[in-house]
Amino acid sequence: MGRTNFCRTGYGMTEQEAYQNALDQARSESGHQDGYSGDMNSACDGDMKTVCIRKPKIAKRCKVEKTVQKGTRKWQTVYVIEARFRRNDTYEVIKTSQADAMKKAKELALKTGDAMEVTIDKQLVDNTPRIAIVSPNNSQQGAWRFSGTARC
Repeated sequence: MGRTNFCRTGYGMTEQEAYQNALDQARSESGHQDGYSGDMNSACDGDMKTVCIRKPKIAKRCKVEKTVQKGTRKWQTVYVIEARFRRNDTYEVIKTSQADAMKKAKELALKTGDAMEVTIDKQLVDNTPRIAIVSPNNSQQGAWRFSGTARC
């Protein structure tokens, strides 16, 4: 085991975001190699220096792109089936009836072995739910240089 110096630049709106981006780039380029890659992802604790090269420029105005909605908005009742303890696992959206949703939830519970939660919701028919995209105008990420000693 030896040591080598590294220097890497990261970009982001905050120092923490820039550090994470630089670390992800180091992992992508140098691999992990059980903590001995010779890059910042194997830096020795407390041995890293950080210098701000360019401060982030925060926008003072926003750009708004409106989504045109034609006609009247029609809403429909839907029943959503999700895994009870894994919130991001949406299995199905049933548009017919509560009884159909309950039947499908029972089938999924038996098939997956997970508890299912059935909720009632509203969904737009034939329209996008988005009304606008609002984004900062002319913001610029800052740049930080991270340097130190890494195990190799």
